[in-house]
Amino acid sequence: MDTLLLRWIDDQHADWRLAGVSGRGGLADAAPLTRGRRVLLLVPGETVLLAQTAMPSCKPAEIARALPYALEEWLLESPETQHFAWQRTATGVAAAVVARATIEHWLAQLGEAGIEPDRLLPDTLALPWAADRWSLLCESNDPDARVLVRSGLHDGLVCTRANLPLVLAALFERTPEAARPAGIDLWDAGDDAGEGTPSADGAGPVRSIHALAAGLGLPVARQRSSATLLDLADAFTLPADFNLLQGTYAPRRAQARRSGPRRAVMIAAVLWLVSAFTYAGVHAAVLARESRALQGAIDTLFRGAVPGEHRIVDARAQLQQALSAAEHGRGSGGPIDLLAAIADAHLDAAGVRLQRIEYRDGKLDLTLQADRTATLEAARQALAAQGLTAELRDAGRAGDHAQGRIHIAGAAR
Repeated sequence: MDTLLLRWIDDQHADWRLAGVSGRGGLADAAPLTRGRRVLLLVPGETVLLAQTAMPSCKPAEIARALPYALEEWLLESPETQHFAWQRTATGVAAAVVARATIEHWLAQLGEAGIEPDRLLPDTLALPWAADRWSLLCESNDPDARVLVRSGLHDGLVCTRANLPLVLAALFERTPEAARPAGIDLWDAGDDAGEGTPSADGAGPVRSIHALAAGLGLPVARQRSSATLLDLADAFTLPADFNLLQGTYAPRRAQARRSGPRRAVMIAAVLWLVSAFTYAGVHAAVLARESRALQGAIDTLFRGAVPGEHRIVDARAQLQQALSAAEHGRGSGGPIDLLAAIADAHLDAAGVRLQRIEYRDGKLDLTLQADRTATLEAARQALAAQGLTAELRDAGRAGDHAQGRIHIAGAAR
């Protein structure tokens, strides 16, 4: 994806560079160029404090909590009014601090123009930089003109050209000896005429920087170029691991990318729960339907076994009571005596198969099957021989078999 390099000048003006082509205008003029592209916004370096600090903890949450206190002596305002961005380095933490009101103003103005930046950096970090050299950019010959100084991968500052000698000397003094530069690269956006043109302090801008650097023992390499800061930023590598848009100011697209995996897990969990509850509900409905069918079958069998009982509360207990009552009635013409008489007739030996038994009001109905109708009659005679009153009814053929019903009345002898 292409990147639009956008430089904030003020609320009404901005510079931009896209694919080697530069432009200048209002934020609304740059807005159409942002569609489908990443936006890297450069803001005035004097509004952003860049600092390095040691941090014993490596946990992001602990670094975020401790950083305001570690940098408090650098701040002119209360830490609560400041926004802190940071990045781990080999020696500790590189931090960038900007007033919340300032960054919110930038984002509000950009939002009104329809621009959402993906990265935000101070313009000092757009200067070219090498590990053993500092970079300076003089934007004009005016003594009050901005001079951008980049002194490290995550370090830099802005001052006026008139204050540059004092600032550069102080920066050199507080830099550890092992980290001091071997020289200075001077970039200027003006013409070569500035080299000898006297300034308010009596020296041309380039000459004064040469004199200052010579006093520090630093050779100056004049990079003869009329390129703008965006030209330099386009040609050299910006710190890819640094961004002021962190925490509550993180771009929504970055938040969506970070939350994407979590959202996928949450959606999967919700779908799993919905599926589980749906399955449980369907399974419960199936079990309830099967339970009702089973209960219906039990009721039907119970009423067939105990015809006189109409109210079913506990089929098992009621059937046990019916069997006990039948047992007590044995020998007095009850169902047990009738069944005993039928057993004594040995119907199975006669080639008769018992299909069904029904008992009602002291009488039994036997549904029988045999190979021939004559066999059913023989079965009736065998039952009569046991002293039972037996009557063959509804005898006939059912397919390849003879089938009939023997009605039994009377007690066993």
